[in-house]
Amino acid sequence: MQLQRPWHVVFIIGVALALTLPLNTIAQERAVTLPQGTPWPTGERVDIGGRALFLSCTGTGSPTVVLEAGSGNGADTWAAVQPEIARFTRVCSYDRTGLGQSDSAPIGVRTVQESVDDLHALLTAADISGPIVLAGHSLGGLIVRLYASQYPEDVGGLLLVDGMPPDLPAAGLALLPAPERSETFVILRGLHPQDPEHLDIIASGVWVMAHPPAPVPTVVLAAGFHGAPGAPPDAAFEDLWQELQREQAWELEARFVPVPEGDHFLQQDRPEQVIEAIRQVVEAVRDPDTWATPAMAPGAAGTPVT
Repeated sequence: MQLQRPWHVVFIIGVALALTLPLNTIAQERAVTLPQGTPWPTGERVDIGGRALFLSCTGTGSPTVVLEAGSGNGADTWAAVQPEIARFTRVCSYDRTGLGQSDSAPIGVRTVQESVDDLHALLTAADISGPIVLAGHSLGGLIVRLYASQYPEDVGGLLLVDGMPPDLPAAGLALLPAPERSETFVILRGLHPQDPEHLDIIASGVWVMAHPPAPVPTVVLAAGFHGAPGAPPDAAFEDLWQELQREQAWELEARFVPVPEGDHFLQQDRPEQVIEAIRQVVEAVRDPDTWATPAMAPGAAGTPVT
């Protein structure tokens, strides 16, 4: 089975963060091959009020883990981790509006606030109540951070899987050379015709920063490679990414876990790291005495998942 990584995901991350990789390299569609026999998500379409979103839930137990994919990705991006999580608790993945088996949203540019509203409506309609653990990959990190801030009584823990820092898009855009800034601005504002979600990532980051972090057990996983397949790593890019992720972990009072050999799609490239991090957060929700976050300054080294 081959899962396609939309070109604009890599473009946004590469341009807005690294600022050094060639555009024709960053803007490649990426793909990853999962082992033969990896189950494709099965589930149901749930009405959220005039629109339906696809939801796939497996396993039993509490808390329920909700998996939030990155830009342009749906439930299938979690195919390598969801079956393993289902061995120790209930876990749900879904397709956001406009993706996969879900209906499209009304025409127009959206922000992650609308994504949070849709997720809350989905969980309510599917009778999924707290405590929940939210795991967000890439852009999904903004969504789970905002959800936890707005619904703290429902969220017991967070995992950011190479999640996008909310202050990244605006700062990165300002540093781009002028010839590249215009096209990148169109993408980041959700205006590109190939963008199926039309999410304004710049406005979304600003909106997330306006909401205080949720004081819940949190793990930040930070991948060590973000280039195109087969390309050599860019040291400046990776150093910047690690710095931004350390700052995000410090702000969230989270366990910071660098994954030096992993690429941006950790749930596919290093699924065992993601599964173990989720297991730790689930255990912390079940028994808060198992959780301890070490004091860490923004530039400090990370605490490994063990």
